[in-house]
Amino acid sequence: MMSGPSRHRPGPVPDLPPLMSALACVDEPMQVARGRAMAGVDAGLVCWRETARTLQAAMVLAPDVALVRAMAALPACMVGMQNAIGSLGPSELQLLLGRDGVLWLNGARAGGFRVAAATCDPAVVPDWLVVGCDVTLRSANGTEGGEMPGQTSLAGEGCPLTASDLLGAWGRHSLYWLSCLDNRLGRSVLMREWQGLCMERGEGGCPGLDGDFARTALQGEAATAEPLSAIPET
Repeated sequence: MMSGPSRHRPGPVPDLPPLMSALACVDEPMQVARGRAMAGVDAGLVCWRETARTLQAAMVLAPDVALVRAMAALPACMVGMQNAIGSLGPSELQLLLGRDGVLWLNGARAGGFRVAAATCDPAVVPDWLVVGCDVTLRSANGTEGGEMPGQTSLAGEGCPLTASDLLGAWGRHSLYWLSCLDNRLGRSVLMREWQGLCMERGEGGCPGLDGDFARTALQGEAATAEPLSAIPET
């Protein structure tokens, strides 16, 4: 019989900002957070667990704008994670962000993000939005090396963080960027930060973005846009 992912006992309670609360989980945090969101839990709940290798977490949000605009919470939380790791780790770390949610650490995958929403209609205000992350803290067998080409861990890149410390820092930095979404100037600041950290910048430059973080491009004389609202699970 196959067993589930190995788990560590929850560490110290994460030091989250006052508007957030932590819930240590046995089950997968994204599923727990979605269930709590559908049951009407207040925004700011952060469900989390630490496995043998990873920090898994999911943040419940309650948008007051249509999904197409609310999806800016994804880059806000991804930039928040980049800032969190940058504030705790060595200065030589290079952490870039993929539009598909992948975290790239020194050129290799070190985790990623998912989004779930109460609706997939970009014009509807979702009752809830959940942003989930999975960050690789350490390697599969406890040794840090190149046994999995293309993948890495924080410890393997000289950044051995505890799940609790990383979660607390992610909450604090994400809250700052989420608050920026309330006004046009704040969104512009986040957009510049997001573009500067975007993995695609190494493949022909930063992607063009509109005010809702949709990627824009020209096909002939026609402009096209790929909205973030095409990403979330329901």
